[in-house]
Amino acid sequence: MVDFLISTIIVTRFVTLLLGAYIIFQAYRGYNRNRNASILVLSIGLGCVTLGTFVEGVLYQFLQWGLIDVHEIESMLNVVGFALMLLSLKMR
Repeated sequence: MVDFLISTIIVTRFVTLLLGAYIIFQAYRGYNRNRNASILVLSIGLGCVTLGTFVEGVLYQFLQWGLIDVHEIESMLNVVGFALMLLSLKMR
C-alpha cells in the first residue's frame, strides 16, 4: 500500500512538472510575440510554483531530506511564484 502511494506521488509530481513546463513555455512564447513584461513575470511566477513542486519531490524522495524541510522550501517558492503572478496582473 505504501509503495502504491509513493508511486502515485512520484507520478503526480512528474505530471505536474510536465504540465507546468508546457504552460511556462506557452507563456514565454506569448512574451516573445507581444514583448509584454507582464507575461514574462507571469511565466517566471509559474516557473517558481512548478519548481517548488519538483524540488520538494527530489529533495524528499532522492536526497532523503525531512518532510517539514522540503515542504517549507516548496511553500517559499509558492509564495514567491504567486506574488509574481499577482504582480503580473497589476502591471500595465
